[in-house]
This record gives sequence, structure tokens and C-alpha cells, in this order.
Amino acid sequence: MFGYFDPRNSKSYSGIRPKYRRFYCSTCKAIEYNYGCLSKPLLSYDIALLAMVMNLDISNSKVSRFPCPFYCGSFKGIKNNEDWKKIAALNLLLFAQKLNDDILDDNSALAKTLVLVYGRSIKRATRDFPVMAKEISEGYLRIVEDEEQCADAGKIALDFSKMMVLAVSSYLMVTEQQRKFISAISSWVYIIDALDDYDKDAKKKLYNPFVEEGVRFDAYLNSHREDIAEMLADIFANCLTYDDDQFDYASADILLNQFIPDVTQKVLCGVSLKLVHLKAAFCERRLCLPREEF
Repeated sequence: MFGYFDPRNSKSYSGIRPKYRRFYCSTCKAIEYNYGCLSKPLLSYDIALLAMVMNLDISNSKVSRFPCPFYCGSFKGIKNNEDWKKIAALNLLLFAQKLNDDILDDNSALAKTLVLVYGRSIKRATRDFPVMAKEISEGYLRIVEDEEQCADAGKIALDFSKMMVLAVSSYLMVTEQQRKFISAISSWVYIIDALDDYDKDAKKKLYNPFVEEGVRFDAYLNSHREDIAEMLADIFANCLTYDDDQFDYASADILLNQFIPDVTQKVLCGVSLKLVHLKAAFCERRLCLPREEF
């Protein structure tokens, strides 16, 4: 795991792209149907991954070959689906907490503006799923406490993953296998985002568990690459137990052994995470393209 490979030579890796694209575009439509068209740009890649891990219904989702601005397909099973509404709300509530975090960190004017723009949709998601909102709010408070205590990346990633599991399981049925895999992927998401933000956080003097003062990202990696690989290996150890008849192990194996290592490797080579996910999941320009992550 996390060794070099060329995903273009893997039929199974290519095979998961259309499936992931359907989950990505279905998540986008769920946000639009439940919280308005204006909220669609908030779509995050990790929420689409979560929807795929939860194996939500995409049987009636058909992604168009035409670009998103014109027509993005048929999503008849998404509009009145309560589980998809929960995923859409999760996306907005996490975005809201990220805005609050940006305001707390550096009094971001952009974050304050976005709070005004998306305030109504965020309040609606909070009213729809108050327990989920509470779990996310309390989870971010724990992460803020971790940062104030200068906790290491493993500790913060663990608290982030606990928050995600609690938020998802507050309204969705989660099996033990799904819980383990959500926890592992959520920890990875935190770590890969922090690594991607290394130079930006160092420049703004924001807390990042990986940042070493006066050390650029490439120099940091030269001396810590093995430590990062070991941390990720520990996170994913035993996350698949193969004891759940309803779990999609075929897709999970591809994510674990191909998709995630490929994304990780590219980020460690300095490629923007947004660009990585664009290329990793959407290999044809005419297909429905993803929006920016939060």
C-alpha cells in the first residue's frame, strides 16, 4: 500500500471512476434538491466518498455526457430520498464549521461573506438534522482544543474521524464495517488536507500539525515521508474485516489499495488536492465535472 503504481494500467481503478462519478453527481443533485442550486458549489469530494461507502441508492442516477452547466443527467431517485437529504445536510454542516474555523483562525473576510450567502441553507440543514449539527459542532470544538494544545496529527485525525462517525450515525444506519471504514477514510481526509495546506498554513502562521517553522513542504517530506507512510498504514490497518454481507468490498478494496494511495502520492509530490481529485475521478472532459471541495 502507498507504493507507486500507474492507475491508467489498472482496469479495476478505471472501472470505479464511473461509479464514483455517479455518487459525486448524485451528491451534487441532493444538495440542489434539498438546499438550493446556490449551494451546489459547496460539494466536497469526501462527502461523495462517504456516500459511496454508505452504498446509497444510485440505481436511477444517470450522469450526462454533457457539461454540468447545460445538463448533468437524470437523478429521479435522489429528489425525495431521505438518506440523500442527510448526506446533503452533512455537506452543508461541515462547510459551516469550516467557515467558523476560518473566522476563528484569521478573521477571514471571505468566510464571513460566505456565512451571509449560505446562512439560510445552513440554518435549514441545522433544523432538519439538529443532532447531526450538534455532533459536528462539538467535534470541531474538540479539534480546536487539540490545536490549542498543539496535538499531533494522529490525535486530531482520530478526533475528526470520531466526529464524522457520530455525525453520520446520528441519522443513518451504520454497520460496524461501515463505521470502521468511515473512520479510516475520515482520518485520511484530515491528514491529506493538512498536508495539502502545509505551505498555505505556514505562510499564514495557522496551526497545522505537520508544519515546522522555516521548513518548506518539500523539505519536510524529505525527512518525514516514512513517518507519514507509517501513520497512514496504521490508520488503514484492519479497517476491512470481510464480515458484512451488505458491504461493497470490491469498491472498498479499490479505494484502499489504489485510489487512496494514488491521491496520497500525488499530494506528496506537491500536486493540488483539488486537481488530483479532478483527474482521479473524471477522466473525460465532456463528463460532469466536480466542484471545489470546502
